[in-house]
Amino acid sequence: LGGKASAGELIKQSGLPDAAVMRSALTLKEKNLVQINEKRQTVARLNAEGNMYAKKGLPERQMVNALETSGGHAPLTQIVEKSNLKKQFIPIGLGWIQRKKWATLESKAGILRMQGKADVGNDEELIKLLDEEEEVVIEELSPDLQGAFRLLKGRKLLEADNARKTKELDDARLVQLSMLPKHIPLLPHLDIAVE
Repeated sequence: LGGKASAGELIKQSGLPDAAVMRSALTLKEKNLVQINEKRQTVARLNAEGNMYAKKGLPERQMVNALETSGGHAPLTQIVEKSNLKKQFIPIGLGWIQRKKWATLESKAGILRMQGKADVGNDEELIKLLDEEEEVVIEELSPDLQGAFRLLKGRKLLEADNARKTKELDDARLVQLSMLPKHIPLLPHLDIAVE
């Protein structure tokens, strides 16, 4: 394992349950046989609504796609129908499509008009990544994707676990331990004790 291993790597390599690996690690630490480095990490995953958007696209993406296929401008009612958005997602999509400056709504005429190119944003990139990976450690992401995490968390599209810890164990000490006999040898004329 290259000298160090995370708890996850040890669990995978040993085939032991995570509780057994962590109990063993803590016992070895108490005996000064391993060193444990802890750091707090935030692990994020999509919730049910986020998973739905990973498949269909965010409401604003669905609306802008419908707008693009309508020539860049069309009545809002037509865009809503074409995007097939449920009623409760229309205000969300409309708000974000304007906030991202993808389109404007001419409110008197009820016309939605493209403003520019609707490039894939960091929020959509993070949703795609979470869909592929299932969960990611936020602190390991680029600053842009960390910003997208805060945005999507505010939109309540993902869940985050702030209590998870990663533990790295000094593998060299584990190797030394593996060299010790499993049982105290019985030798005549010799008493052996272990603390």
